[in-house]
Amino acid sequence: MEVQIKSWLKAGIMKNTLLTTTFEKKVFQEDTMFSLLTNIALYGLESEVIDFMRNLKLIDENKRSLIKRRRSSSINIIVYSGDFVVLNENLQVIKQTKEFIKKFLWKRGLELNENKTRISHTLYGNSPGFDFLGFNIRQYKIGKYKVRKTKAALSFRTLIRPSKEKIKEHYENVKSIIDKTRSTEVLLMELNPRIINWARYYRTVVSYKTFKWLNHLMFKALLKWQYKKHSKTSRKWLNKIYYHKKGNRNWVFGIKLGQNNQVVSLKQYTDVPIERFVKVKGTKSPYDGDFLYWALRLNNHPVISGNVVKMLKRQKGRCSICKLPFFPTDLIERDHIIPLSKGGTHKMNNFQLLHSHCHKQKTAIDKKKMM
Repeated sequence: MEVQIKSWLKAGIMKNTLLTTTFEKKVFQEDTMFSLLTNIALYGLESEVIDFMRNLKLIDENKRSLIKRRRSSSINIIVYSGDFVVLNENLQVIKQTKEFIKKFLWKRGLELNENKTRISHTLYGNSPGFDFLGFNIRQYKIGKYKVRKTKAALSFRTLIRPSKEKIKEHYENVKSIIDKTRSTEVLLMELNPRIINWARYYRTVVSYKTFKWLNHLMFKALLKWQYKKHSKTSRKWLNKIYYHKKGNRNWVFGIKLGQNNQVVSLKQYTDVPIERFVKVKGTKSPYDGDFLYWALRLNNHPVISGNVVKMLKRQKGRCSICKLPFFPTDLIERDHIIPLSKGGTHKMNNFQLLHSHCHKQKTAIDKKKMM
């Protein structure tokens, strides 16, 4: 695979009949090629670290040497693009693993960035926990916390939250858009996708309080924007123009557009529900041939509605026409088993899930039967 990707990078670019040769340049972290190249460079790091742990002598609490199976399972490593995290309860193991990773990277022409490398405890220390991919992972003491002479009776819980750095970065970005935008329509077009996308990224962790806090900051920033834009108008007039009632909420920022006075509202972070991520089992891959697992995994997909989940279970993750399994990347469409034109209803027992192309074929057949 590495040889094939290297060939692609050296092959050049053909546009119409003109061939442009590739050239060497420095790849920055913001470049699209960075993730591909770092994934290639770090490929095999997890298995190499586990093999290293098997040969490392570890002593448990009873001063007995741990068996190889327990040694390899005592360490966890997560690699994503150019970042990775190594987890283990023993500080000496972490330090020895760090030296091993340095040698692993040196063989591939890479070097560990000491400025960005940090060793920390998730519960103790001046700054416990760590940031990874925009998340803060940390443990917190709960209840009574006693330490006995024989054994520590620890009581704690692990929370994953949006990191303070990313919260600040996002709010400053949103605040700059509010400050430089005069048109309300443009402001809503700019803010809504940013709010929803940011909230969707963090919806799988403990983010509800963060979402509520950002809603409060947005309200204050928009209030300041209104006073700046309409410095000589009353508060009563501003409330009438910019705020309306929506559902159970009384103060929803928005504006009326068009002849029908349709209200376009500002999205809130709390509009995105918190949904816990379901970890992929073991070393599963969409290309490993286990079609049923990936089809049924769609039941936990955050985008799919509850009715679609019920139909997926009923159809056992397969299309009703071609009988082939659904993949996460497939376009899945709902279809009336008996068309409405022939007396069909909108009840659940009259719906089925089909691939997009199967749905088109069935619709064409139904139209022919009507002619």
